[in-house]
Amino acid sequence: MSGKVYIVGAGPGNFELLTIKALKALIEADVVLHDSLIGEEILEKLREMGKELVNVGKRKGSKRRQEEINELMVRLAKEGKIVVRLKSGDPFVYGRGYEEVKVLRENGIEYEVVPGISSITIPSFYEIPLTRSGVSKSIVVIPGNIKEEEVEVLLKNSTFVVLMARDYAENVKKVLTKAGKPEDCPAVIIENGTTKKGRTIFCKLKELPEKMKEVKGVTMVVVGEAIR
Repeated sequence: MSGKVYIVGAGPGNFELLTIKALKALIEADVVLHDSLIGEEILEKLREMGKELVNVGKRKGSKRRQEEINELMVRLAKEGKIVVRLKSGDPFVYGRGYEEVKVLRENGIEYEVVPGISSITIPSFYEIPLTRSGVSKSIVVIPGNIKEEEVEVLLKNSTFVVLMARDYAENVKKVLTKAGKPEDCPAVIIENGTTKKGRTIFCKLKELPEKMKEVKGVTMVVVGEAIR
């Protein structure tokens, strides 16, 4: 009998900033495969719960390969175990969450993704704003190992997350195409995200205004090759 894998975001490090859904998955887990960046207070609580912890982190200088982690997840699940793959922040923001989901899907393993509070919210903890009316309207998130040539094409190659997008689809299309995004670039409309009424509408950037006519709820748009 196969087990199950939860791909879980641990949030920025504070135990109380774990989501309720993440905590439920951790309580259910037989084994927790965690990254090196997980907050120590979270790991300490898991030790107190008697959980089997396996550090699979790939910090700079580590020889661990992603393929090894994939194989370990699959093997443990096929042994019938409930596995939590615990990642810092959110698993789909620099967390290789999609790559691991793809492997689980290909191997017929039951899985569930539990989003986490992204580490980009850490400044809020210290009352530091990332956006301010009339001062800053956007946030650019980059990894520390970014190269000079990558900065030069940042707008063209980035994934754009557009909040409060429902009434501005035409403007979003116009602004992003002018910035260098091709009209056939993949886009997705997310309506009422994470709720029972939540749904996704995949389209191309040029189709965004027409597709948005179907939408009535709270809406965000994601545009970029990453979602193709």
